[in-house]
Amino acid sequence: RIDNMRMVGGCVRFTLTGDRGFTLLTHFGPGPLPEEPNCNLTVDGGIYEQLQAGELDAQQAFMSGKIDILGDMQMAMQLALAVMSPD
Repeated sequence: RIDNMRMVGGCVRFTLTGDRGFTLLTHFGPGPLPEEPNCNLTVDGGIYEQLQAGELDAQQAFMSGKIDILGDMQMAMQLALAVMSPD
């Protein structure tokens, strides 16, 4: 997964909504942190738990509107592929 993560470049804001929600801003690759992230990913805490448990497929969740992606869709896909790759 580490090698796959090296292919991702840019800044992502991940927001988990709900009672235990949080926002995480992550920058991949060299260069300064931009004023605005390249991509914003937003998901409800309950949906995130289902994704982590393997009860819900990430692609199905996105296609059904349970994951909101704004901005650079290619970067979001690169990140998803890197994270979901087998160990």
